[in-house]
Amino acid sequence: MIIIELHEKHIIIFQILTCAPSNIAVDNLVERLAAYKAKVIRLGHPARLLPQIQRHSLDAVLSHSEEAEVVQTVRTEIDQALVSNFYFEFENVVSNKILVALNLIT
Repeated sequence: MIIIELHEKHIIIFQILTCAPSNIAVDNLVERLAAYKAKVIRLGHPARLLPQIQRHSLDAVLSHSEEAEVVQTVRTEIDQALVSNFYFEFENVVSNKILVALNLIT
């Protein structure tokens, strides 16, 4: 693979972002790079990854990192904010419909 050759010759010393036209093509790329002991992180929805690629997914890498607790805390805060925002918006819509029904606003 060209990527591995460039990496082994130290021509590539930075991170590389690659893509492919399908999920299976990306999984094949990850599998081949991982065979060369390259540090690989697979982005994408975990449900669309092959089982043998799961350990390279962003979620798996983050959950096994030293910062896993920080990541979980941030995710919890985001979820709470989303739920809170949803209920706030829902309450506003319902309130407005009630006010319109009572002819208090137009």
